Amino acid sequence: MVLVNKFSISTIVLLYLVAFGLLWLGYAFFVAPVFGYAGFKWSPNVFKIIESLLIICILLWFLPSNFKKPSDFFVHMHFLLPILPMLVLYGASDYAREYMYFVVLAFAIVCVIRRLRLPIIKGDIVPTSVMMWGSLLFVLSYILGIIMQGGLAYFNLDLQKVYEFRVNAAENLPGIAGYLTPLVSNILLPFILVLGVSQRKWIIACLAILGSVMMFALASHKSALFYPLIVAAIYFIVRSEKRIIPMLLGSYVLFVIISLFPFFL
Repeated sequence: MVLVNKFSISTIVLLYLVAFGLLWLGYAFFVAPVFGYAGFKWSPNVFKIIESLLIICILLWFLPSNFKKPSDFFVHMHFLLPILPMLVLYGASDYAREYMYFVVLAFAIVCVIRRLRLPIIKGDIVPTSVMMWGSLLFVLSYILGIIMQGGLAYFNLDLQKVYEFRVNAAENLPGIAGYLTPLVSNILLPFILVLGVSQRKWIIACLAILGSVMMFALASHKSALFYPLIVAAIYFIVRSEKRIIPMLLGSYVLFVIISLFPFFL
C-alpha cells in the first residue's frame, strides 16, 4: 500500500510539471505571438519562473493523492484550470507578485478549510426527480422565451460565425438575459445531463443535449456546447473510483497536447 501511495504522489508531481511545461510552450510559441496585441505579452522572468515551480511543489503538499471525497477531486480541478495557467502567465509575462501570492494564499486557505470536519446533512432535502424536472422545465421555458422574443432570426449552428451573431442575439433580449443565459448554458444544462445519466433517464439526458445545442444556436455561446461534455467527462472519470487523480491529470496533459499539435504541424 505504501509503494502504491509513493508511486501515485510521484506520478502526480510529474504530471503537474509536464502540464506546466506544455502550457509554457503553448504560451511561448502560440498565445504570445498570435494574441500579443490583446495583452498576452512575452516577458519571461527567470526568478518568477523558479517561484512558480516552487509554488507548484509546495501546493502539492496540500493536494490529495487519493480520491476519498468530492472535494479531493475539485481542488485538483481548481488548481489545474485557474491556478496553473496563472503561474505560467506569472513567469512568462512578469506579472505582479502581490496578486499571484494573494491567489495562492486563497487557494491554500481553501485546501486547509476543506479538511475541517463539518456536520453531514443526511437524506434528500430536494428529491432528485424534483431537481431534474424542475431544472428542465425552467430551461425549456427560457428557450421558448428566447424564441418568442424573435431569437430564431439569429439562429446559428456554425462555430465559425458565432461572433457575427452573438452581439445581435444579445441585443434582441432583455438585460436580465445576460445573467440567465450563462446560468442555463453553463450550470443547469450540464446539471440536468449528469442527473439524467446518473439516474439512467436517457430521455432527460437527450433533452439536455438538445437544450445545449439550442442555447448555442440561439445565443451563439460556444460554452453551451462544451460545458455539458466537460461535466459528463468529469462524471465518468469520478465513477471509475480507482486512480481518479492521475486520470484527471493525464487527461489534462493529453488535452493540451492535442490542442498544440495542429499548431506545430
